[in-house]
Amino acid sequence: MFKNNSEKDNNYGEDNNEKDNNSKKKGSPENNDKPKLDKRWKEILGRTGPNKHAHVIAVEQINSGEIVTAEKINEILAYCNIKITEQELKSLIDTASFTLTNLDQKSITKDVLKDKLGIPNSKQRIPGIYIFTHITTGRKYVGSSSQLAFRLNGYINLSHRKSGLLIPILHREGLKNFSLQVFPFYHNYIKGSEIALEQYYLLDSSFTLNTIRVANNPSGSNSKSLYMYNRDMSILYFFSTKQVDFIRKLNVHHITFSKHLKNGTFYLGKYIFSTEPVLTAKVKDMSDLDLALMLEKDRVKYNKNRGQGFKNKLLTTNYITEKLDLNPSKLKGLNDLGQTRKFSTSALCPAKSAENKCKHPNFSMHQYESMFTYKKQILNENKGKCGIYLITNTLNGKCYVGSSVNLKRRLSCYYSNTHITRVLKDL
Repeated sequence: MFKNNSEKDNNYGEDNNEKDNNSKKKGSPENNDKPKLDKRWKEILGRTGPNKHAHVIAVEQINSGEIVTAEKINEILAYCNIKITEQELKSLIDTASFTLTNLDQKSITKDVLKDKLGIPNSKQRIPGIYIFTHITTGRKYVGSSSQLAFRLNGYINLSHRKSGLLIPILHREGLKNFSLQVFPFYHNYIKGSEIALEQYYLLDSSFTLNTIRVANNPSGSNSKSLYMYNRDMSILYFFSTKQVDFIRKLNVHHITFSKHLKNGTFYLGKYIFSTEPVLTAKVKDMSDLDLALMLEKDRVKYNKNRGQGFKNKLLTTNYITEKLDLNPSKLKGLNDLGQTRKFSTSALCPAKSAENKCKHPNFSMHQYESMFTYKKQILNENKGKCGIYLITNTLNGKCYVGSSVNLKRRLSCYYSNTHITRVLKDL
């Protein structure tokens, strides 16, 4: 049932095309055009080597029939950083358990579970594992939970979603055909104990009702790796089964990563993230540190080039001085600003004239007498412009300077009570 697929596709096309390939001449175009796969792709795809997927290791262990050791469990659970010693494993295996047989008598079953584990929604949580055994066939299912009372209550009430093999059988045949053995951890619990012990039993071939042979891994063998290629996907720079590796090892922001992965856009203009393996891509032999340093240099260059565009816009501008009169009587909740304060604003905005093409552009100055009287004109004239602005309290001479790539949006904020109170209250 749990066939080892670790060697699947390793001899891609050899069986089906052996006869045809032998009939072709060595110098034929068909042979010359056939792409050669990078040998490292077997490791990347988790078929061999240190990056072998956890589910592949688990299936190989089951097929081998060897004794399950703590070392093998640690190798499988390396993806979630759970480690256990042989002594700890022996202690978990020897955990005292209790068994329920008449599960169809729900009231009695719930009373026993309440007495042993507490109520389902209790703040006191008892972790552990549980084993369902089909009385007629002997088929078994093992599961774990950090809150056994809540998890088992869902089984007894048949409220869990119908998935896998066990729950559909429970709905079809009822609880009467199953027995339940529970291993609660009262005293010998350490972090991850329930997952380690569940993994121990998952490596037993008699647990045929479990469809996934790796504990606490809902994606199972269907989990997809993530890849970082160059633009034409001819070079593979980095791969991992976890997004967090891109964030921590390569210093890529999670929002940036998710955006480029979803939209298929280029990161820093030269890299692309994908969930699809391109077997013809050449695997770049770089350490994580070297790759992170390379990306950091690319970020500096990319941000410098992107910032140059904004710099050019600021160089080709006209200098406009705006004199604004703030009338606090028209703004509610701004009594702390005083009744007669006046402000003047200067703005650096792009001019729409041919003289902007010269290296040193000329600047002009404009003035407005009242902030509210000329509000519409101020916002219209600064639409689509970037630059700096200066707000001056004409009563005491205090100034506030700011900049924006969208002056209309920024200046419109100064008509907001919240913005004025926060920015201009000290003027």
